[in-house]
Amino acid sequence: MPICSVWFGGEWDNHEQVWQQKGDAETKKIEKIEDPIPPTHHIFAPVKAPKLGEHIFYVQQSSDTPVKNRKVRYFDGWVYFNRVGKDAQKADTIFSSRRDLRLHTEGQTIPILFDDGSGSPYLLQLAQLTYQNTKTPFLKLALIDKATNKSMAYICANTEATHIGMILGWFQTGLTQKRDAANFGFDNMASSKPTPQ
Repeated sequence: MPICSVWFGGEWDNHEQVWQQKGDAETKKIEKIEDPIPPTHHIFAPVKAPKLGEHIFYVQQSSDTPVKNRKVRYFDGWVYFNRVGKDAQKADTIFSSRRDLRLHTEGQTIPILFDDGSGSPYLLQLAQLTYQNTKTPFLKLALIDKATNKSMAYICANTEATHIGMILGWFQTGLTQKRDAANFGFDNMASSKPTPQ
């Protein structure tokens, strides 16, 4: 039996979800709903494409909410941290160092590896977010405990920042936006060619 979601041809509206949110607001006597869910209309239409296999569907989602696309920016960087972790003492002098980090600004989370390639208990995340209840964007770099998936520390910068980092004593990291093809994560072929004199 193939593993798949249950899809069907037809249309669906999320009015139940919007209605429930309005009902919750009335019950709690909230005058304004923060970040209301806009009514969204979905279309699922089966597509016949034998070369792609069975159960192929065209899915369209429409909403009255304007969507602003933005380019992903890639950052390269390094990390240097004590292998004992945040409870390291002065006698704990074994550190791991790596200079092969690459993250993008849309919430990418990567595991932090020890210098021998084995996994550490930490993750690093870079994300462009918006302050709660505002339209103010910012760039956030977070050190995350892999076991709890909670931030151990984070730092914020403006969204135009090309450098971001943090120093906690036992843990240090720095990221710099890629100079060539920063929006794609790989070098543009033209950028590697010498400029004619």
